[in-house]
Amino acid sequence: MKITLKHLILSAAVLVLTCSFSAAPSVAGFGGAYLNFSGKMGGEITKKEMSGRHELAVEGCAKGSRIFKFSLAVTHAGKTVTYESSSNKLSAQMTSALDGLTKGDAFEFKDIKAYLPNGKSVVDVWAKRFTVV
Repeated sequence: MKITLKHLILSAAVLVLTCSFSAAPSVAGFGGAYLNFSGKMGGEITKKEMSGRHELAVEGCAKGSRIFKFSLAVTHAGKTVTYESSSNKLSAQMTSALDGLTKGDAFEFKDIKAYLPNGKSVVDVWAKRFTVV
């Protein structure tokens, strides 16, 4: 079969028309939701920036979502301890663990779940590791 410019243009038109009538994929459950702790989404953080912060928020496309579950893995002096929460707030144990961190220690929020602003759909919230400087 000889491929001509006419066949190529026809194939491209069919592809464009087919894609234009496809349903948009749902993004709930991945992408677009990022953790905000102390005004940061991860990376280097100072003790001063962490001080007095007890609440987690969501930024990105899912801004305004309400976190209802997360875990916090705190690594101090090479030993990692994980804490669980069923709200968007740090527990007293979590706060105490973060207060005890020193330069070079790290912590990471994991398994973060949030309700989208509609109050029904659940989204996974993405987070990066924090390192104390």
